Amino acid sequence: MRVCLDITQLVREPRRSGIQRAERELMRHWPRPGELVPCRFDPGLSEMRALPRAVMDELCADAPPGGLQEELCRLARHLAEPGPVIPRSEPLLCAELFDDRPRAEHYVHRKTDPVFWLVYDFLPWLHPEWFTTSPGAALMPYIRAMRAVPHHAFISAATQRDFADRVVRRPCAGPVIPLGADGIGLQRQRFDPAKREFVMLGTLEARKNAAAAMLAFRRLWDEGVDASLTLIGATEKDAREEQALARELAAYASFRHVERLPDAGVRDALSRARAMLFPSEGEGYGIPPMEALHAGIPVIVWSGLPALEDMPALGQIRLAEITPDSIAVAVRSMLDDAMAARLWAEAETMPTPTWREFAAHIAAWITDRAPVPARR
Repeated sequence: MRVCLDITQLVREPRRSGIQRAERELMRHWPRPGELVPCRFDPGLSEMRALPRAVMDELCADAPPGGLQEELCRLARHLAEPGPVIPRSEPLLCAELFDDRPRAEHYVHRKTDPVFWLVYDFLPWLHPEWFTTSPGAALMPYIRAMRAVPHHAFISAATQRDFADRVVRRPCAGPVIPLGADGIGLQRQRFDPAKREFVMLGTLEARKNAAAAMLAFRRLWDEGVDASLTLIGATEKDAREEQALARELAAYASFRHVERLPDAGVRDALSRARAMLFPSEGEGYGIPPMEALHAGIPVIVWSGLPALEDMPALGQIRLAEITPDSIAVAVRSMLDDAMAARLWAEAETMPTPTWREFAAHIAAWITDRAPVPARR
């Protein structure tokens, strides 16, 4: 059975993180590749048009040397001619976020068509204080479209609950299909007591608790603790406290902040890590700690992280409260070699989902209407 994948936003802005990564992995690992048809919205017709297979080939390839602009140029070669209109009787999957009102209206008018929607989270609407530079109000047409279509799947049980309790306010039978943890391609790591580096992935902003992490390490360094902190992530424009702390900590030899790194750079940083630090309280899922655990690296995380709900606490220090004090205590615990060795041994046994499983479950949900297996 053909399944059409709406990638309108992705071909317009082919980034490689977050939702865009999920779309690319879905295309890479679709169990019957020839049956997945990329498409994009045509506002003139208010219909979906098929895109050539070459578009998917470009999107599934490694990042080009010229980055986003080179990828846009490569895609443009395949986007010049409009493709055939997709019949409304064919299954259509939307797995991206957008703020296009005509496109949203198109979905609103497809209430009885076989339309499937992968839901990520509702953080911009439920926690607007975290997104002052991109208010959720601009995405209300997207929410209206989501409410209208008949089939929904969710990346976490937390998102499923928010959808049922806060968005549609009725029970929801849509499956939870967790994201893959093997996307960065890091080989299984082994514990080495000489490793003293803690790696934190994610933007520097309030909801990620980057300030609490930096304050914790400043205190540890001032107390003579031998450990280093590497932050990988861009700094949000309104993150004044985080900006000031990052400038202050630049004076410490044990601190490094890198705004952006390709996957190879992330793999290199994690290969040196004693543990990943991921204290964020504002996630719809939380994929970085899952990627670390997939490679056998322990993590320090917030206990409410959606990705780890109903999962065993193997290889993890879970913090009920995120403060500089709680982070400092967790880091000290991880610096104990016996404790670290135990957590590394646990992390090796931690069951984590793969992108191949993710794509297979999405495909089964759409084409076979098969139940999604329970999380291991």
